Amino acid sequence: MDRPNCTPANVRAHNRAAWDKNVELRNPWTLAVSREVTDRARRGQFDLLLTPTKPVPKSWFPQLPGTPTLCLASGGGQQGPLLSAAGAIVTVFDNSPRQLEQDRHVAARDSLSLSTVEGDMADLGAFAAASFELIVHPCSNCFVPDVRPVWRECFRVLRPGGVLLAGFTNPVRYLFDDERMENGSLEVRHSIPYSDLSHLSEAERQRLVLDRGRPLEFSHTLADQIGGQLDAGFLIDGFFEDRYADPERDPISRFVDTFLATARSSPRCQPLKCTDRLGRVGLLGTGAHQLPNRLVVGIDPPFSHQVSAHCRPARDRCRPALGWIERPIGAVRAARGAQHH
Repeated sequence: MDRPNCTPANVRAHNRAAWDKNVELRNPWTLAVSREVTDRARRGQFDLLLTPTKPVPKSWFPQLPGTPTLCLASGGGQQGPLLSAAGAIVTVFDNSPRQLEQDRHVAARDSLSLSTVEGDMADLGAFAAASFELIVHPCSNCFVPDVRPVWRECFRVLRPGGVLLAGFTNPVRYLFDDERMENGSLEVRHSIPYSDLSHLSEAERQRLVLDRGRPLEFSHTLADQIGGQLDAGFLIDGFFEDRYADPERDPISRFVDTFLATARSSPRCQPLKCTDRLGRVGLLGTGAHQLPNRLVVGIDPPFSHQVSAHCRPARDRCRPALGWIERPIGAVRAARGAQHH
């Protein structure tokens, strides 16, 4: 791990060992929640963090009881036990065996039911398509070299109408010299996207990362973070920013939020493209959203049956399929496996 051309498998192996070590060092993201916290979650009272300090808004969650939920790269005995206590059917997926032990410890201590799976967040081949209705993904994709496969895999394993709650790091954090930032000085040094493998010399990587037992980190552009989710097929439903609470320990937090969280939904059915006599396009069944040069007609409650006047020919031309997508949501879900556009 002392050369910048190491393979993704080697990055994963190094980061697995680093996070195992972080459990011993009591990194805040490895500290399991208390019994009192899970007891409150059983009553529906909990604050779930994707970023350092700001809880996820309650309005972002679906109904949790009985909801198949994937806590992605989310070991550490925090998000998984809370959601299990709130009634979700939880699978915790993480690269670190010690982090997963934290989840199993809380589950055994507090009589919770959850499963744990070790693996790479960019490869969810252990799960069939449409396995989950909720994915919770706290700030952790800075530990993989390429984030877009993570979003594609999330979309694949999420059911139509499912929700992805994701936290991630603003790449602006990686502009600055780490050692100087630790001493309170913000000096721009690095370009974005940043990589511990290519932006640090071997001596720096040894001193700053390997000797300290830290995981290798990679910034990702907002085009890959937010645009990558959109390109994977998600629709944006919520967004907030966050920062560390103590600016003395994190100087950049004096000036700007450097963490972001998004709520994304998977469309309830595949869009149906219709073209009218003038070549104008209507996309039917993607959730009442406006896209450039397109009209999108929603099927979410209260079940929009409206099409603007200029696109009525498209509606009429596609009436057989439109009749299919205007059925109630349950019927659409039932029919989706048998019909293809």
